Order: sequence, then structure tokens, then C-alpha cells
Amino acid sequence: MGQAMSKWIIQSLLGSLCMLLATSGAYAAPQAGQVATLVGTADVTRGAAAAVALQVGDGVYVQDVVRTKSRSRLVMQMTDGSRLTLGPSSRLVVAQYQAEAAAPKGLFELARGRMRAIVTDVFSSRRESFKVQTSTAVVGVQGTDFDVLSEADLTRVHVYGGIVSVANIDARIPGIQILRQNEAAIIRRGAAPKPIVPVAGQQPVGSGGTLSLLSDQGTFAADSTLPTQSLMPPAVMTMGSDSNPPPNPPPH
Repeated sequence: MGQAMSKWIIQSLLGSLCMLLATSGAYAAPQAGQVATLVGTADVTRGAAAAVALQVGDGVYVQDVVRTKSRSRLVMQMTDGSRLTLGPSSRLVVAQYQAEAAAPKGLFELARGRMRAIVTDVFSSRRESFKVQTSTAVVGVQGTDFDVLSEADLTRVHVYGGIVSVANIDARIPGIQILRQNEAAIIRRGAAPKPIVPVAGQQPVGSGGTLSLLSDQGTFAADSTLPTQSLMPPAVMTMGSDSNPPPNPPPH
């Protein structure tokens, strides 16, 4: 009886220690960045541990699964200064992140939602050392500014600056599309990338309704009830171009 009780206590303590390490700053995986701005709510899952709420200043680590809730937005400042903005109802896996200039490597899996990335020169020395994978596409980046919309059967990519290559995630589907500033493409399941003409205003984006290819700032600009946490100026929360302020959203 005493031995069984002691074994149970030891197992409980070990389980609690593992959970504590997975949800604290002592997490063993390399740190990729930190939460710089949070509008609404978001959480992170590490290994087998339960999801925990994220706060501004929390670390983001390799293999983290980051999720934003509806009507929420999160900005991650990476260790090299790159900046990732997650839109509402998004799920992002930080699969790899190594920002050393000699061998930079960034790999993200955007299972759903929208992400804008502003990538530093650390990754420009190695072509496509920064990649984003979705359910239908592989997006290879070279020191650039772009956003990705990921849905179950399609991916939409729009480039604000720099160079991006897009291909179907299924290697059996031929065709690679090279995108430069103000160019965009859509990648559907089982099909090669198809270029589209980016224009100001609202454009259809699958089942998700509409998306401004220049900005979706209006989604949050009118909602002052959401809690906001930030270590950075409010301007970083926009998904539009930093150098060209987006137009005012159309009246409803």
C-alpha cells in the first residue's frame, strides 16, 4: 500500500513538472520570438500539455501551436526582428526557426486563417530559407513582405514587397508561380498556382467572404470593445502595407 502510494505521488509530481516546463519560460525548445501585440484572445499548445492563454511578452518557441480566437489578432516579434501578424481564427505551427545568418531556417504551417509576414534581411541571403505551408500550398520567401490566407481547399498569397514563390503542396502538381510586389496568386487543391490581379477594395475569397488585398484594418478599427495588449506601436497590427496607409473601409 505504501509503495503504491509513493509511486502514485512520484508520477503525479513528474506529470506536474512536465506541464510546468511546457507552459513556462523554462521550455526546452529554442525560442523563436515573443508576443508583441494582442487584440482579443489567443492561446498556445506545447507538446501534450493543455492549451494556455497567451499574454504580451510571452515567449513563442519552436513547435508551438499558436491559435487566435474569433475577432482577435496577434503580432509575434521574431528573434531576428521579423514580424508575423495572425488574423482572427488562425492556427499556426512554428515548425522550425533558426535566425543565424550562416544558416537561417524558418518553417511555418498555417493550417487555417490569415498571416502577414514582414521578413528581415537575415533570410534574404538564402533563397526560400523562410517558408509557409498550408493545406494546398508551399510559399517560399526571400526577405519580403506578404500575406497568406489559408482555407481548407485554397490558399491566397499577396506580395507587398520582395519575391515569393508559390507551388502546390502536392509535389505531383507541376507549376511554380513567382510573385513580386503587388502580385497575387491563388492555389487550389490539386491545381497549379493561378495568378490573379490585385486591386484595391474587396475581393472574393472562397467561403470566408471577402478580403481586401490592400488591408483588412477596418475589421478591427471600428471595434473598440476588444481588449488590447501591446509592446509595439498600434500601426503594426494592420495587415496592410506599412508604407502605404490603407484606404478607409467602405460604409456598410
